[in-house]
Amino acid sequence: MAQNARQDYKQQKEYWLYLAGLVFAGIVLLAGFFFLLTPWQVTDMVWGCYIRKATGFYCPGCGGTRAVRAFLQGRWVLSAYYHPFVPYCGILYLVFMIRGTLCMLTRGKSPWMIFRYGYLCGGAVLLVLQFAVKNILLWKGLLPY
Repeated sequence: MAQNARQDYKQQKEYWLYLAGLVFAGIVLLAGFFFLLTPWQVTDMVWGCYIRKATGFYCPGCGGTRAVRAFLQGRWVLSAYYHPFVPYCGILYLVFMIRGTLCMLTRGKSPWMIFRYGYLCGGAVLLVLQFAVKNILLWKGLLPY
């Protein structure tokens, strides 16, 4: 009995994460249409990293915008070069949403992708590594300011 309750909880958590993923996809689509229909350029709205301007070092998010753009254009290697966290999250998101859709369409015959805290730890490790490597290379003079 306890095992069934535990399984129901896991399925419910993944279901709500799936719904949140659908809302996220809707927001991204609306933002994409907004930028397509307005005369503004993305570069008009981005002023650069204030932490980098103030300290001279990269922040943990530096390169994220370029990485998202490259990821959405299908240039995943370039995206990983700019910021490896972006393709990591993008691929996890795509796999989770595809498996969630299959689970919904097959009414539970295809399993959910189970949320694991290891995915969060892997992302945190990527963030710390890219932050450290970029700043060490910058400090050694191997990356341009």
